[in-house]
Amino acid sequence: MQFSQIMIATIKLLLWEKAWGGLVARYALSYMESNGEDHNTRLFMTMDTPHQGAYVSYAVQHLGKIALDIINFLEIFGVDFSEALGEEIYSKKEDVDKMFNATSSQQMLVYYRPDCVPEFPEPSPVRTQFLNDIDRLGINGYPGKVDKMVAFSFGSGKGADGTQGFDAGETRYSYNGPQEILGVYFDNLNICTKAIPDNESLKIIDIYLEKKFPAPCIPHWPIFNFLCGHGIVLKLQLVDLTVEGTLSYENAPGGFFNLATAGMVEVLDGLLHTNVLDNLKNDCFVPTVSSLDLKNKPLVFDIRNFFTGFENYYEVNDHSITPFDAFYVEEENKEHGKTGTTDKMIKRAFELIIGDDDLLLKDLFITDEKAQYEAAGSITLDNVHASSNPSAENAALHLRAGKNIIFEKDFSIEKSCTFEVVTQGFCE
Repeated sequence: MQFSQIMIATIKLLLWEKAWGGLVARYALSYMESNGEDHNTRLFMTMDTPHQGAYVSYAVQHLGKIALDIINFLEIFGVDFSEALGEEIYSKKEDVDKMFNATSSQQMLVYYRPDCVPEFPEPSPVRTQFLNDIDRLGINGYPGKVDKMVAFSFGSGKGADGTQGFDAGETRYSYNGPQEILGVYFDNLNICTKAIPDNESLKIIDIYLEKKFPAPCIPHWPIFNFLCGHGIVLKLQLVDLTVEGTLSYENAPGGFFNLATAGMVEVLDGLLHTNVLDNLKNDCFVPTVSSLDLKNKPLVFDIRNFFTGFENYYEVNDHSITPFDAFYVEEENKEHGKTGTTDKMIKRAFELIIGDDDLLLKDLFITDEKAQYEAAGSITLDNVHASSNPSAENAALHLRAGKNIIFEKDFSIEKSCTFEVVTQGFCE
C-alpha cells in the first residue's frame, strides 16, 4: 500500500471509516506513527471493518469463476452472450469480474477461490502479504497514539442463531428437472450446492446435465430391446467439487451481504435459466468477531455470553481481548455498508462517546489558533467573533455537530482567520 500525499492535521481529528476503508485508515495511522508523523487523531472508529477477514459463499465464488471462464472462452468463438443473457444481466459480468480481481477482495476474503486449489480453500497470497505489512506497523498493526479506538459491528453478538446463512454442510440450493440452455434441450439439469463443512470432507457442488437418445430395437437381442424401451442417457458432469479442511462462516453473526446485489447469481441464473435468486438467504459477510477483532475467538462466537453486563456498547478493560477501547454491536444482523445503518451508527457513536447534549457558544471573542467545539446535537452561536492575534499566525474556529450549527446573531470572523464547519448529516 502506498500514499500519494500525507497531510498533518493541526486540530484533533475524529476519524471513522467503514468496511475495507477501516483497514486503509488503520494502516495509514499506523504508517504515520511508524514514520514519525503526527496524525493528531483523538478518536478512531471503524464500522463493520473486516479486521479478521470477510466471507463470501465459496460455492458461489467457484460457480461465478466457472461462469466467467465459460463466457470469456465462448466469446472468443463469436458467441453473443449479451443477446443470450440479455443486456441487463450481461452488464453484471463486469461486476463479477471486479469482485474477483479487486485488490480489496483479495485482501479481505478468508477463502478466495481464484487463487487456491479448489478442494482446499484458503486466502489469497495478497491477503497474507497485507496482514504481514500492517502487523509490522504501529503496535501490532494498530496506531498507539490515538486517544480512543472504537469498533462498530453491523452484526449482533448472538452467535450462530439461525437468523442468517446456512449451517455447516446445509443445502444452499437444489434443482432437478428438464432445462433448455443456450438453445439446447436437456432432459435433466441437476444442481446441488451446499455450505462449506466444519473440518470434514464434503461435496459442496454437484452439477450435471442428462440427455436421452433413442436406441434401435433389434429382434432377439434382449439388450437392445431393453435400450429400445429406455433409451441411452448421456450424462455430462459440469461441476463436481469436494472440499475439506474448512470452517463454516456462512451462519456467523455479522453484517450480511446480499449476493443478489453483486450480480454473480444473476449471471449464473442467466446461463442456466434457473431461479437461484429466489432461494438466497442473507449470508454473513463480516463476522462480528472480525469487525471487533476479538482475539482467539471463532468467527461464530457468541459474545453476549462472554461479555456480561452490557446491551450494545462495551468499554474494554483488557486489551488482550481486542485492541479497541470499546465496541458496539447491533441487536440484530444488519446489511453490511447500508447507508441508513451507517448514519444511525455514527449518530449513536456521538451519543455514546462525545455525549448527546447541544452546545451554546455565547459572548465569545476567539483569538486561539486551534479553537475547536463539538457536540452530538446542535451548536448555537450567539455573539461570537474570531479575530487574529498578534502572537498567533491566524485564529481558527472549528465547529463539528451531529445535527445543526445555528447562527443566532452577531457573528463575525476576519478574512485572515480559518473557519471550518462540519455537520455529520445523520439520517433518522
